[in-house]
Amino acid sequence: MPVAGERAANLRCAATCGRAEVRPYSYLPPNVQPPKPYGGKMTYIVGQGSRNDPRSLDLQTRRKWRIPNELRPELPLATRMEAIRIVTKEFPSARALSSSGRYNCAGLVFGSRRVAIDVEHAEKILHDDGYAELDWFDRGTWDTGDVVVYRDAKCKPSHVAMIHSVTPDPAASRHTVTVVSAWEQSGEYCHEIGNVSPMLGTPQQIWSKRLIHD
Repeated sequence: MPVAGERAANLRCAATCGRAEVRPYSYLPPNVQPPKPYGGKMTYIVGQGSRNDPRSLDLQTRRKWRIPNELRPELPLATRMEAIRIVTKEFPSARALSSSGRYNCAGLVFGSRRVAIDVEHAEKILHDDGYAELDWFDRGTWDTGDVVVYRDAKCKPSHVAMIHSVTPDPAASRHTVTVVSAWEQSGEYCHEIGNVSPMLGTPQQIWSKRLIHD
């Protein structure tokens, strides 16, 4: 991460991290256990996610670093639909796109919705794949496909999302940003950038690998 970007991220973390009220996982069905942390932590066993794990794909970054990942079994349909019902009740503006729990947030963004990837690898993948950090305060430079990194109270990556749309609102002198993200095994949603459970953290950084010409 560039020094300037790191300083900006640290300032945002100091201003926001640790202030969110932690609520219980009320949007998960009783029979679905949340990961620890919620952003997509895999429960490790010997060799899980490695090259020798039969439930793993041979997925690499552009610099040929193998990304640990897991092919997860799908939850029963009734469980998945109940998860969507609970999420959309608590977050009415979130629009369900998929009930699948095979992939998590990082698996959606970096694995094309095929696998679960521990969100702690997000920064390594972003750097290896040639992403550049955009100015957090200049939303006019953000665009569809750019990646949002959320951070927890300790300022560690806790969730990632992909920008769906950036809509200018001249009257309010702002931009409305919607993203798509997978809420662990509770499905995939289209929602406003900040409209997530505190358990997913707060949006802190925007990354892009578009070739931007000044």
